[in-house]
Amino acid sequence: MAPATVTAPATHKQPSRKGKKAWRKNVDISAVQTGLEEVRDEIVKHGGVVAEKDADQLFATDLT
Repeated sequence: MAPATVTAPATHKQPSRKGKKAWRKNVDISAVQTGLEEVRDEIVKHGGVVAEKDADQLFATDLT
């Protein structure tokens, strides 16, 4: 008869108890805020984001 191998029982892995507040608490979002402010400024100055506009919307052809 072959010897039986005895192993430790499987342990139950417990999920993290950290909630949404704890995840959001120590996150630096200053770079995101400055980027959003720049986009808002472009929308106010140019009527939209310049990179998303076509050339026809940015330039006018003078036919005179």
